[in-house]
Amino acid sequence: KSKPKNRLVELRKWYDHLQGLGVTAIYFSPLFESETHGYDTVDYYKIDRRLGDLESFKTMLSELHARGIKVILDGVFNHTGRKFFAFQDLIKHGAKWEDSPYKSWYFLKPGNSSFGDAFSYRSWEGHEELPELDVENPQVREYLFGVGKFWLGEVGVDGWRLDVAHELPPSFWRDFRSACTEAKGDHVLLGEVIHGDYNTWVGPMKGLLHSGTNYQLSKALWSSIRDGNFWELKHNFERDLQLYRDMSLVTFLSN
Repeated sequence: KSKPKNRLVELRKWYDHLQGLGVTAIYFSPLFESETHGYDTVDYYKIDRRLGDLESFKTMLSELHARGIKVILDGVFNHTGRKFFAFQDLIKHGAKWEDSPYKSWYFLKPGNSSFGDAFSYRSWEGHEELPELDVENPQVREYLFGVGKFWLGEVGVDGWRLDVAHELPPSFWRDFRSACTEAKGDHVLLGEVIHGDYNTWVGPMKGLLHSGTNYQLSKALWSSIRDGNFWELKHNFERDLQLYRDMSLVTFLSN
């Protein structure tokens, strides 16, 4: 493995600009150790060596906090990368994968994967480099809740943006929020909810996520501006006021 390269320090040149814009919070795409794009997590407790390490992250966090800017991390808890320790144990067991203590962490079945594994498994949208976790498993929950608590309580970040939150059951997020509150009372949980009824996952007063990404509004904004027809946008605003009046959804424009 290569040595950590501190690229997080490059953000310093933007501090003044961010403050000038009135920015009060930054949401970072996945920063954890991964093989490629960050959504294939290898280690939830390490900063990706291509970006730096935990100490350089803590330094950046302290500098941003000193300027009144909060930091939100991207938590990918629906799936892991294949190099994640639990999945690696399954691979090492090979044809005896049923003997692995992590066999119930994923959705496994007899067969072979496209990687030549001695088993097949459920993956996010069929991408086998992203095996899905069984978040109904108490051991998986305990592990992921520990991750949430570590970064909030011990490191000091201010919240989580939760990847594909709509893929996980509301009961998971209710328990995740409870665990996070133990670690840090003042935090925010923002769920990526691409489709469905936001009331299912978002509900600050119901113990669910504090907010969600308003993808429905995003589509209406782009379509209305592109076509010069604002009926869809008007309809979207009226629907949001009717269905989600008690929520503060995040306006999502684009990646």
